[in-house]
Amino acid sequence: MSLLITLKDAQKDAMRAKDKQRLNPIRMVLAAIKQREIDEQITLDDAGITSVIVKLVKQRRDSYTQYKDAGRDDLAEIEANEITALETFLPQQLSDEEIIALIGATFSFAFDYTHHFTHVLHTCCVSISNSRVNESNYFFVTQLLR
Repeated sequence: MSLLITLKDAQKDAMRAKDKQRLNPIRMVLAAIKQREIDEQITLDDAGITSVIVKLVKQRRDSYTQYKDAGRDDLAEIEANEITALETFLPQQLSDEEIIALIGATFSFAFDYTHHFTHVLHTCCVSISNSRVNESNYFFVTQLLR
């Protein structure tokens, strides 16, 4: 089932349950998807929809920290609820142990074929970027590769 259908089904369920805390973020995502499709004159696939959701989550996290710094806990709580609702539609991220295993396997595979360290690092970076590593784990990955 595509992510767009999942979002629309979740919207219907939230409307039936009259759950505004869940309905508002879903409507926001669907509007952002439609806006991007109209702007770029394309139909988004699951990867494109995921990138829209990631962008919205990042915006909500920035707003959350700004509200917390300003002492607006009520608005920060709303943003936190939206983040939680949006993250349910993102794919499951890799854990630290899975990232270490992925890097180890990729490193040993690449090093068997070439002894150029820069090529090995490039292969590891490509492998990691194709996997389910979120932005918060990239710092962890760069520390491991150093």
